[in-house]
Amino acid sequence: MKRRPLMYSFGAAILCTFTLIEYLNFTGFCYAQRRYFGEQELVDFAIKRAIHFSDLVTSDVREREIYGSVEDFHKVNPNCCILYRWGHPDLAEGIWVRSFGWYISVAEIWYRLSAKSPSKFFRAHVFMSACGEIKDVQGSIESTLPLRSSK
Repeated sequence: MKRRPLMYSFGAAILCTFTLIEYLNFTGFCYAQRRYFGEQELVDFAIKRAIHFSDLVTSDVREREIYGSVEDFHKVNPNCCILYRWGHPDLAEGIWVRSFGWYISVAEIWYRLSAKSPSKFFRAHVFMSACGEIKDVQGSIESTLPLRSSK
């Protein structure tokens, strides 16, 4: 008779543990560092990577803007970035992906390639994990800045 309450308690503990893990998976918890990364931290990781990625694909741009730091980047390119934690069009992730703990966010970064050429911008999509680990980078040269709208 005493086994039944013990079984219920054990079952409830398993259910609570599973629920907590799923909550952490869906909300972008970084298990490796045991914390959440803020939006600005993730965007700054993406900026560092996007700047180096554009060096590879924009070698034909003359008098390129050189960014010495992320702070310099933000001074020249205010309102450059949007972080999509859910629902980016290039991200084919479903609910099942996150339920297994694979959290991917996308930082969309637009920035000026050259101060001399006002119509040269680089648009990067940086895919990263909840811990800021870069998974993929895609980018293209654009002639205009996008019209910003809210996510």
